[in-house]
Amino acid sequence: MRHTDNPFNLILPTSATIRHIAKREGLGELTQLEWDFLWDLLAKAGGAQVAEFDEDKASFDAGLFAMLEAEAFMQRNPGANRDAVSTRFSEDYQEMQHQLYYLLTELDLNEIPGYNHAAKAIQVIRFIRRAQVLWVTFILDLIVVGALFTMIDDAVKEVNSLSGSDLGLFQQFVDPLSAEPDEDAKLLAIQLQLGGMNLQEVIRIARHLDTLSEFQRGHSKLMPDPNGEDVSLRDIRDLSELGRATQQDLSLPARLRMKRAVQGEINVRDPQTRRNKKQLLYVVADGTASMMWYRAAAASRAVGVVVNRLQAVIDGDAEVYVRFFDTDLREKEYHAHDAKSARELMQIISDPAQYCGDGTVFSSTLHSATGRVEALMKLGHLKEPELVLVTDGHAHIPDVSVLGGVKMHVVQVGVKEVTALSELARKSGGVSVYMGSAATVREEEDDDWWDD
Repeated sequence: MRHTDNPFNLILPTSATIRHIAKREGLGELTQLEWDFLWDLLAKAGGAQVAEFDEDKASFDAGLFAMLEAEAFMQRNPGANRDAVSTRFSEDYQEMQHQLYYLLTELDLNEIPGYNHAAKAIQVIRFIRRAQVLWVTFILDLIVVGALFTMIDDAVKEVNSLSGSDLGLFQQFVDPLSAEPDEDAKLLAIQLQLGGMNLQEVIRIARHLDTLSEFQRGHSKLMPDPNGEDVSLRDIRDLSELGRATQQDLSLPARLRMKRAVQGEINVRDPQTRRNKKQLLYVVADGTASMMWYRAAAASRAVGVVVNRLQAVIDGDAEVYVRFFDTDLREKEYHAHDAKSARELMQIISDPAQYCGDGTVFSSTLHSATGRVEALMKLGHLKEPELVLVTDGHAHIPDVSVLGGVKMHVVQVGVKEVTALSELARKSGGVSVYMGSAATVREEEDDDWWDD
């Protein structure tokens, strides 16, 4: 149900554009409630007034929704009481409409970083889904919308308070052709914050690993190649290169564009080919539920580790593979080989849904991971494989032979360091880094985080 009328001079993005952004952000199809909420957000940002809540219209829409959902539910559960099911669906749907209406009246897209209002609105819906607001389900699990708005506001303030160097950590993951790189970097950081990650922990870990010689990597050599797949930006050297200018520069008025080109102030895309092989960095991340305890301290540190490793992908020096584990190595494998896939992997590693496993087993996990590393190396396009284990867990520590000669680094992010696990890393030729903080965890625990 819509609560705004579009101003006559408001130009809204097309539904196809919205679907494209939603697909890019991994949201899939939007529900009707989400579509109405999104159009209302965009209309409000464009100057529309939010009308009074129409109880009669809300009740009518809820009745239609309940009739359709109850029919589907009865087909799956023929013994259920149809009237009770329909009443529950109707009540839940009306409650959702009230909660979204309140959020609509309180939220201002102009206060959320992003390169356009459509992308901002999608991020709001993305967060609401992550906050486990169940839109069309029999069991309603809405969080208090006031707290939702406060969390969004706090996340924006936290990101706006980042120093230039800290924000730079996220800017490297922004599309080099972006017209608003600073805003896009802030938006990426806000996504991490709203997903439950601790930004300060992410930054601390990523920065610290940069100081360790064991985590340094060699650089591959790029050579100019008009058909190359690696693309970087540089200042224009000749007017013949004007056709390779960035979209932002091409959109300038013709006279200004030519003037800047003559002065060498136009950025052009520079295709290149990498002559050396890239390094293989294979990250095995603990996916157990304990990683999300204490304000997601351990999960945030795991994100910091992956952010650090992805810098090598951005620089064109490595390819990163990530798999989660609990009692065994999970089947799904994520791969980042360029800047675009690195940005996608950032969203995956920070998704709280990845950290829901129960139990930790190192032996079978490491055996499967090293087998996969060996298989990738046989393809012949990668070099110097390194396995990186990120965990907060305690379990039986296998013999170094399980690694099959593969070098393994261990980053422990829990309350206490497991000495035997550190020793396993050293025996493999790798290094063990303890990045947990018992003092920090206890401080967070004493803060009664579950009552926030």
